[in-house]
Amino acid sequence: MTYIRFVPLLLCLLFCFNKPLSAQSAVAQDLLLREPKQTGEIYTVVDKQPSFPGGPSALQDYIRRNQIYPEAAKKANISGRVFVAFIVNTDGSIQNVDLLKGIGMGCDEEAIRLVKRMPKWIPGKLDSKIVRVKYNLPILFDMAN
Repeated sequence: MTYIRFVPLLLCLLFCFNKPLSAQSAVAQDLLLREPKQTGEIYTVVDKQPSFPGGPSALQDYIRRNQIYPEAAKKANISGRVFVAFIVNTDGSIQNVDLLKGIGMGCDEEAIRLVKRMPKWIPGKLDSKIVRVKYNLPILFDMAN
């Protein structure tokens, strides 16, 4: 007889606690869809470093054409190099853009924006195999240019 009393209570509890779990899984699935699925080891030393399509001169041209010098940096006469690190995936996409060393006044954010908007790179290789590589890139902010 006591079991009959607990069955509806147990079913009610299961139903109530099942909803938040499904909501959490929907959020988790949404996050997985947004982040590119790249697995595998990330290398820093490889046989062939990743490269910007067209080489170093094309990279400098991309930066020169797309860089917006922050107004605060102009007013404060700030110039220098911002160092940004990121991962070049096996498909050439860029992921995990991080600031290594900045100069402030909006230049750090601008450097990160530039890297995030870059086209796909040519991926790096280790032992003739395409691998994920962590790459460090200095971006020059010079008001003379």
